[in-house]
Amino acid sequence: MKSDTLSIILIFAMLAIIGCGESAKKSPPRRQSIKIGDLKPSLSTKQPLGITFQVMTFEIPAENVSILEEIFEALRKTPLHFKDRHAFGANGFSAGFGQSSDWQPLGKKLRQAKARKVDARSLIVFDDQGDDVLAGTVEEQGKYFYTHLDGSVSPQSLGPGNLMFRIKARPVPDRRGVAYLSVQPLFSRGLDDAMYRLAGRKMSGETVFDAASFDLKAVTGDFVVLSSTEPEQGLAMISELFCRVDRQIKMRNPDLTGKVAIDGSISAMIDKDVNMIRAYVILCTGVEN
Repeated sequence: MKSDTLSIILIFAMLAIIGCGESAKKSPPRRQSIKIGDLKPSLSTKQPLGITFQVMTFEIPAENVSILEEIFEALRKTPLHFKDRHAFGANGFSAGFGQSSDWQPLGKKLRQAKARKVDARSLIVFDDQGDDVLAGTVEEQGKYFYTHLDGSVSPQSLGPGNLMFRIKARPVPDRRGVAYLSVQPLFSRGLDDAMYRLAGRKMSGETVFDAASFDLKAVTGDFVVLSSTEPEQGLAMISELFCRVDRQIKMRNPDLTGKVAIDGSISAMIDKDVNMIRAYVILCTGVEN
């Protein structure tokens, strides 16, 4: 009888030990319950493919316009597709295409033209809707003449508001590292238009200059220079809005002879109004597809 009782006790003890072992296996230490891999995003989650650009604005004294003309002569035109080449030129714009091998010669010419970089911004375009890059502002309403795609010319009353470049880009199918790029100048009244665009509605206060737009295929290192080499005329063209600006700069007094008077009656530096030409450089810095 005692032996039977002892056997039963041993059986229950063995079952308890086995049960505890299985419980221990099922409950790993708390510190192992979260792994570093769990903190990484799921590979099944698709990230949007972006095309990146650097957009730079340079200002060149108008007296050095001949050097700007040399820049456009050195750059290529054939990769650029205009909606109408004649209308593009009639609106006073000039554009040229370059590759990474043209980058250093471009920098040398810009230094020679005494250009100064006044703005630089990075841009990521995720879809064909594009992004707007601020080129300048129009403080007061003015009349400017625009040549349409059909060759007709009409006055445009613009201002106040913002001058923009709408940059659209999308990967070229089956061409790794290649993107379609389009550049479209436009005038926008400002915040109201941006809100309309976010809502997906047509913007009543937006004027798009289709005849001054162009597109191309680009890879990393390709760039476009956009500016105007046309002299100012009595007939104000759209390009003057984007590419002409007056600046007041300090320069050495040309009338200064000898030493500056102690009483300060002769100033060593004077302010001078200088007409500047704006040149925009759009550089493709990456294509994800």
